[in-house]
Amino acid sequence: MAEARDLNLERRADLEQARDILNDVHVDLGTLLEREQVLRRDGVMEAETVTERFHYQRDAVRAMEGTIRQEMRAEGLTAQQIEDRDWEVVSRAERRIETEQRTYLEAHPDLLARPGDVIDRSEPYRETITDAAQADEIAREVDRIMDGRDVRTPVAEAVSESFRDRYPDMPAHLARGLGATYAAVVDARDTAAIDELRREAEMDSRTIVAEITRGVTDQFDRAPSEFARFERVVVERDLLANDRPHEGSGVDLSSAVQDLHDDLKSGRLDRVTAQRAEVLIQDTIVQHGDRMSRDVERDYLERAAARDTALLTGSDGDRTLTELEYENIKSEREGLGTLMREYAPASERERIGADEIRRVINHERAANWSSPFEDAEQRASYREAIERDLDEARIDRLRDGDVDVLKDQIEDRLDRLYAAKHYLQSAATTANSDATRAVVEEIADREYELHRADLTDGETERGETH
Repeated sequence: MAEARDLNLERRADLEQARDILNDVHVDLGTLLEREQVLRRDGVMEAETVTERFHYQRDAVRAMEGTIRQEMRAEGLTAQQIEDRDWEVVSRAERRIETEQRTYLEAHPDLLARPGDVIDRSEPYRETITDAAQADEIAREVDRIMDGRDVRTPVAEAVSESFRDRYPDMPAHLARGLGATYAAVVDARDTAAIDELRREAEMDSRTIVAEITRGVTDQFDRAPSEFARFERVVVERDLLANDRPHEGSGVDLSSAVQDLHDDLKSGRLDRVTAQRAEVLIQDTIVQHGDRMSRDVERDYLERAAARDTALLTGSDGDRTLTELEYENIKSEREGLGTLMREYAPASERERIGADEIRRVINHERAANWSSPFEDAEQRASYREAIERDLDEARIDRLRDGDVDVLKDQIEDRLDRLYAAKHYLQSAATTANSDATRAVVEEIADREYELHRADLTDGETERGETH
C-alpha cells in the first residue's frame, strides 16, 4: 500500500495517511463481513473486556508480558523488534493467562469461573453487581478470610494468600486475579449498599425540605412562624432554581446558608429547628453547591482585581471601599469552602472526581485541541480530584513530572501522562515548567509509537472501526 501510494512511512504525515487508509479499509471489510453474516462474536471481534473474561490483576499480566518477551528473545527477535510488537506481547500475555485460568477452573468448578458472572466492570468507575446472591457469598467468604488479620491488610492480598494456601497448585496469576476480583466485588457491593442508604436518607430529606418550604410560604401573609428563620435560604433557593436574570444569585444563597449555619453552630436553635436547618443546609449544598461555588469564585476574582487596581491608582476612599469588599467576599469564599467540605458526601466527591479525571483523559484521547476546562472553577475541581488520594510528598513528585504517583488512580501510563499534563498546565507555577515539557514530549513519543503499532496490527481483526 505504501509503495502504491508513494508513501514514506518514516515521515509522520505519511504514516498518519497510511493509518487512515487502513482504517477505511477495515470499516469497508467489517461492513462486508457483517452483510455476509460472517462477522460474529465467536472470535472475529471481542464482545467482552479482559476484566470480564478472566481474573485480571495488573501485576500478574505485567509478569506474563515479561515471560513472553523472554520467549521472543529466545526466538531470535531483537530488543527493538520486541518493542515494536508491544501490542502483540500484551495480547499474547492476556490470552495465555486466560487459557491457563480456564483450564484450571474447569478442573475446579467450586471456584468462580469468570468475573463477569458476578460483576460488570465494562465501564470504568461504574462497577455493578450482576448476581447479588453470589456477591453475598463472596462477601461472607472475604469476612471469614479477613477475620483475625490486621485491618490494614488489603482484601485482594489476603484473598490471594488464602487461595494459595488452599490450592497449592493454583497458578500465581489466578490467585492474584481472584484476589482482585473478590476485592472489586466487595467494594461494588458495599458501594451499592451505601447508595441505597443514601437514597432512603434523601427521601427523608426531601420530605423535611418540602415541609420547610411550605412553612415559609404559608407564613408570608401571616405573623412570622417557626419557619421564618429559613426564609432567606428558601427564597434564594427558589430564585436560583428559577434562574433569575441578574448574576450573583449564588453569592446571595451562599450568604444565607452561611448565616443559617452560624445559627446552627451557635446553639441558638431548638432541637427541631436545628434538625431542619441541618437538612436544609445539606440539601442546598447538594442541589446548588456548584452554582454557589462558581458565583462566589467569580466575585472573589473580580473583587481581587478591583482591589489591585485601586491600590495602584485609586483614591483613599476607593482603596478603603474595595479593600472592604474584597475582605467580605474572601470571607464568604472561605466559609463556603468549609461548608462544602463539611456537607458534601465524601463518596459523591470521589465519584465526581473520578468522572472529572476520566472526562479529561477522554478529551485528550479524542485529540481535542481545545481546553477541557471552561473556567477557573473547573481547573480547581480537577486539581482537587487529582490530589485527593495523594499525600504532600507524592504531590511534590507529580509537580516534578513523576506521573507514576497516579498509578493507583489510573492504570494506563499514557492516560496518566494525559492526566498529569492537564494537572500541571492548570496552575501558573507549573504550566511552563520543565516537568510539563517532559510530560508533553513523552506523550508525543508514545502517541507516535502507537500509530506505528496500529499499522502493523492489520493482521489481527479487531472488529469494525467507526
